[in-house]
Amino acid sequence: MQVDEVDKIEVLLASDEDVSRTEVITITEPDELRGMMRILRSGKLGRRIADRDMYLVQSSYYVLYKDDEVVQMISFNGNDSRHVWRGVECFEVKYSGMTPYEFVESLDNK
Repeated sequence: MQVDEVDKIEVLLASDEDVSRTEVITITEPDELRGMMRILRSGKLGRRIADRDMYLVQSSYYVLYKDDEVVQMISFNGNDSRHVWRGVECFEVKYSGMTPYEFVESLDNK
């Protein structure tokens, strides 16, 4: 997916204190969208995490939009964005630099 195919990203982060609360960060600024898309595209799917090795926590979501239509939703196990859900299986993700979560944490408008 190319950056011109996305004009908004909503990041729904899990709360550490309260599972009923979610923090929402909306990214619409073109440079920030390009940065996030570059990071997401750099992610390489790694090994499947065995159920016995899995530590379940509240999921975080990255929802990608074009013209207010959802074009993709990515679900991570927790906020750190190093474990991605693909259906009912969870996989490690390796990035070439910072993770999507680290990028979100670095944003001025957070």
